[in-house]
Amino acid sequence: MPIKEYSQAGVSAVAGSSRPSHGRSSSGPGYPSFPPMKKALVEFIGTFFLVFTIGMAVRSGSSLAPVAIAAGLIAVIYAGGHVSGAHFNPAVTLAAFLRGKCPKGDILPYLVAQFLAAISAAALTCWIAGEVAAPALRATFPSAVVEFLFTFALCWVIL
Repeated sequence: MPIKEYSQAGVSAVAGSSRPSHGRSSSGPGYPSFPPMKKALVEFIGTFFLVFTIGMAVRSGSSLAPVAIAAGLIAVIYAGGHVSGAHFNPAVTLAAFLRGKCPKGDILPYLVAQFLAAISAAALTCWIAGEVAAPALRATFPSAVVEFLFTFALCWVIL
């Protein structure tokens, strides 16, 4: 049988996945279409768990915090990537839009969901930890430069 006759579901089954692979985005030919509210809800849930995991892992002081963060990110991408594209970050949403992988109508709902999820997760983290976040360790401008560089690198790698 020629390779072109393999179905996407068959490739997933051969690779050991129990879920069909729908790519990184739910838009485009051959991908299922999900209601906008469902996609925004998936962005909210994924962003919430990502920010909550980062907050709790960093506050734990464990040297394994990056492993916990990576495992959490893998889980939420696997759970919701086929629905919303698993952006979970406003910069990724903007980059996906600029590349043509995110419909214009999804941008505002995604950004609102991501913002509300991040605020909710940060508030829950502070409540559980019993304290507000510590003051910044570095000046604002150098921190902003580092944030820009690593956000650029993230968008460049995933797109």
